[in-house]
Amino acid sequence: MGIRYVLYRISFLIQTKVGLLKRKIPHKTFYVLSNYSDLNLGFRLASISDQLDRITFHEETSQKILNGELKFFNSTWFRIGDDCDWRTNLLTGFSYPLNHWSKIEDFEKDAGDIKFVWEPSRFSWALEILRLDKHRATDHSEFIFQRMDSWIESNPINLGPNYKCSQEMSLRIWNWAILLDFYANSSFLSEERLNVYRESIAGHLDHIF
Repeated sequence: MGIRYVLYRISFLIQTKVGLLKRKIPHKTFYVLSNYSDLNLGFRLASISDQLDRITFHEETSQKILNGELKFFNSTWFRIGDDCDWRTNLLTGFSYPLNHWSKIEDFEKDAGDIKFVWEPSRFSWALEILRLDKHRATDHSEFIFQRMDSWIESNPINLGPNYKCSQEMSLRIWNWAILLDFYANSSFLSEERLNVYRESIAGHLDHIF
């Protein structure tokens, strides 16, 4: 990938080993929302309804998700349940500690592939429920919000495996933005709840930047 990338990776590894990244991108309990003055969720994604009209959905898949199952990598179903901590590899049973993300190893023999933790945390599966609600005029917003609440509680900003990859974080907050836009008028989306989501997204954006 070229000498520039090699030098970047060397610098990144050095910063990881000596703890510089932990200081540069720390865990904080509060993020200043004014830094993101345009974070007015929902974003009003103007074409989302038109797009949803053209996208088919699979009712059996939606019902499985509502019953506590998730399909990983478009191939294998796992039971995730209502008490998932979002940091456990369901294939190996290994639960990652709440260490700073820079101290989490990508490859550990006991842990297995970290992507088994990243997959449900993308919240791509939630779009299947959104499509169900669009086509059937149902409302499962509280189901979605409860899982967002659970994820945020289990994954404080910059702690644990779900902050290892900025691409994964970007996918997650993009899906959250779509969900919050679609369910913007839900009676379950209180101002207090919305502020929790705003703050988590602000923490994501700080990290990605």
